[in-house]
Amino acid sequence: MDSPISSFLLFFAFSLPFVFGNSLDLFSSCSNLFNCGDITDVGFPFWGVGRPPECGNPALRLACEGNKATIVITEIKYQILKYSRQNNSQTLTIARTDYMGTLCPKKFINTTIDYNLFDAIPTSHNITLLYCSSSTVAGQFSCPGYNAGFIQVSPMGFSPCNMSVIVPVSMNFFPPVSDVVNSTEVLKAIEEGFEVRVKEDGGRCGICEQSHGVCGYDLNSNRTTCYCRAGNSIDNGACMNLQAGGVPSSPPGM
Repeated sequence: MDSPISSFLLFFAFSLPFVFGNSLDLFSSCSNLFNCGDITDVGFPFWGVGRPPECGNPALRLACEGNKATIVITEIKYQILKYSRQNNSQTLTIARTDYMGTLCPKKFINTTIDYNLFDAIPTSHNITLLYCSSSTVAGQFSCPGYNAGFIQVSPMGFSPCNMSVIVPVSMNFFPPVSDVVNSTEVLKAIEEGFEVRVKEDGGRCGICEQSHGVCGYDLNSNRTTCYCRAGNSIDNGACMNLQAGGVPSSPPGM
């Protein structure tokens, strides 16, 4: 009869190819960068379109629709107009797709940014769009079912209208104090989008990349992980590279 030690060694031997193979697959898959139209070379913490879920935060899925990059943030779809990465800082310029070409969306939803994922950037400010189904005053625009729409640049006080929607706009295209506001200017400002900066992960991805690993996301622990070329040999979030003779070398900075 086989001993417990023999059984364990047999199990371990059969398990190794699966464990290391899976890590190698994720190293390869997460090395792929997202590319769609003008938005190129996007990596961690994003995933989607050739980058499996293990490559990024579950809430940061990218899609490519008609050669345009999109992302859904708190149930609102945005088109990504610009993407930039400088050192470890990643910035997106995004615009609501439901306000592309119209001030009359199908649903009235306030813009809400998840600050667990993004940092605020003081380059934009909020405007409020008011939708009145019954108004004796001529509106600045109109929508089906709402005969008068108004644009409020300053913080909103009491409103007699049925619905209101808060939308951020860039200060570059629409200053916070405007003497004359019309629907054409507002629509253009909304379509130009506003900036958000991706929140850092505490430097864990940088440590991984310095050790020649590829950053990914552990869906069980909900945190950054590191995929290594030689399998899942990880020490303190970094890959343990092998020197000549198979001796592990310390990752950079360790």
